[in-house]
Amino acid sequence: MYENDPYNYNYNPYEDPDENDRKRRKRLFIVILVICLGVIAGAAGVLIHATNQFVSRLTQSQEAAEEPSTRMFFGNETQQEEMETETETQRADVGNVKIPSTAILETVPADTQVVAEIAERALPSIVSITSTITTTYSWFGQLYSQEGTGAGSGIIIDQTDESLLILTNYHVVEDGKNITVTYVDDETSQAVIKGYDKDADLAVLSVPLTDLGVGTMDAIRMAKMGDSDAIKMGEMVVAIGNALGYGQSVTVGYVSAKDRLVESDEGTKLALIQTDAAINPGNSGGALLNVKGEVIGINSVKYVDEDVEGMGFAIPITTAEPIIEELKSREILSDEEKGYVGIVGEDISEQMSQAYRMPTGIYVYSVTEDGPAARAGIVTGDIIFKINDSSVSTMEQLRAKVNSYRAGSTVNVSYYRNIGGEYQEFTVEVVLTSVNDLNLNNNSNNNNNQNGGRRNRP
Repeated sequence: MYENDPYNYNYNPYEDPDENDRKRRKRLFIVILVICLGVIAGAAGVLIHATNQFVSRLTQSQEAAEEPSTRMFFGNETQQEEMETETETQRADVGNVKIPSTAILETVPADTQVVAEIAERALPSIVSITSTITTTYSWFGQLYSQEGTGAGSGIIIDQTDESLLILTNYHVVEDGKNITVTYVDDETSQAVIKGYDKDADLAVLSVPLTDLGVGTMDAIRMAKMGDSDAIKMGEMVVAIGNALGYGQSVTVGYVSAKDRLVESDEGTKLALIQTDAAINPGNSGGALLNVKGEVIGINSVKYVDEDVEGMGFAIPITTAEPIIEELKSREILSDEEKGYVGIVGEDISEQMSQAYRMPTGIYVYSVTEDGPAARAGIVTGDIIFKINDSSVSTMEQLRAKVNSYRAGSTVNVSYYRNIGGEYQEFTVEVVLTSVNDLNLNNNSNNNNNQNGGRRNRP
């Protein structure tokens, strides 16, 4: 705007203003370009440095994982341990804020070594039992008899001055002859039944100590009894017995249920321990042990349901102990030495009790003339329910209880009598007599009936 001004002394007629603008813009562009290139180079340098650091750390981590015992972190092993401790602490802190789970166990379950130790300690107290059993069968109307071998197990529970006492199931030795006991050292001896309770499915066998060798006495052990009331569902148990008659075997399982009411084929109901430990034929009479190696049950195949897998039963030892103590106290008597009460009777089941409005027990159908019961005042129609302190509800129980006393012994017999339409309770003393002294007349059929034989009607 100054080119025509005559007073503008800076005007150069030879200078092109457009050219100057282009130069200025060019210089400005170069400056901006240089600045941008510098920024890009700086960023690239930072990126390259970070990449190198990442690769270096990744390589160190891989090497540390491959050789944890020799790699150093931050230059020395102490720093590495401190860093690992700090990392573990951080992990623990993170774990503490997690939501609690019901699946967390407070204690570690017992392992197989514990089971092996239990079995090793308990096996010397377990015996195998075999007996000869006579089976009668009919073939086209003709009766035949055939002898077979029964197998079961037993538990050594006590020792007297003269005998070794062995606990088993009654059905293991029922109707058995030549009962043989095999010990942990494979030595054998003959046993006799000292006492039994059919309804409880328990029997105590006696073996004379004189029949046992020194080696056997050193090898066998007395079983330690536990508290079956204290066990819990889900608790581990160990079953030991003479499975299938092949010899002692060990199975492991858990308590599936307590006080499971189970009915036998004969109609007897017992509250049993249910377990999924395998209990097979031959295990009957063997021991069910807790994790302490204590006997908490007597295995019984009699109550095993063959249609269901993993369901076995054992008689609780706490329930059985009073019966066992009574069986241990019985004498081993010959038929001539056994005591007899002299009645003919009939079982009164729960169904009959409800139908006829009668107490459960043994209905006295008839009494032997001038026999022990008659002399004590027991008459036809009375219902016997107790001998001494032991309840009896079947003729089998009455026979076993009375026969366990020697002839001449005095026992208390408790019975109900219907007076004016109401049953009243009485207890009398009865002096037992031998079978040879009973006055067997027309009111009885045989010696068994005089001791409480079973009839088909009340």
